[in-house]
Amino acid sequence: MKKIIISGLFFMTFSINDGVSQSKAESEPATIAEQLFLFVGRLNKEIDSFFKKEKGEKMYRTVGYFRNDLGAYLKIRRVYLDSLRKWDFKTEEKTLIMMNTTLLAKIDALKKRIADISGLISDDLSEDGEALINEIEGKTVVQQIYISKLQQFLQINRRPEIKAGILEEGEGIQKNLEKTFAVTAKIRAKLKTKFNL
Repeated sequence: MKKIIISGLFFMTFSINDGVSQSKAESEPATIAEQLFLFVGRLNKEIDSFFKKEKGEKMYRTVGYFRNDLGAYLKIRRVYLDSLRKWDFKTEEKTLIMMNTTLLAKIDALKKRIADISGLISDDLSEDGEALINEIEGKTVVQQIYISKLQQFLQINRRPEIKAGILEEGEGIQKNLEKTFAVTAKIRAKLKTKFNL
């Protein structure tokens, strides 16, 4: 049975052979979303190491920007998943391409915020941030061909379990991202209390 694995922030890759579409996993499901959650979780644990108010204030603002961009990404991703759930194979490709373009823009914004955060933290955690950015950049290349391949895959197979599998993986990634979003609120609350912001 063919299976689609959604990896990272909703990235997939496909290979088309002799008119038959097959899925190919590039990494384990939700790898990037899980790494992002771990990165922000570590930041939450290390946030007490910020002793200077100036640095704490900058981190407070930076995490706020990251939180805003992540929230925007979550919203468009929810629209994307809901559209896929309702997709009857007649949806115009340009509609999904437009959503895809928006997702890529949001991902790029998140990548820049991670870089900003990495410049304010310990070398050890900063290396994790840089590795995460590199991972996102690698998956973005895959995302460029995602929509047309996904549409072709679904149109050829037209099997309910295929779409169900995509949605199940997608919802799992969404939950990880929502957990990350929640942790950013805790980080900002700690900084606000510590530095009377």
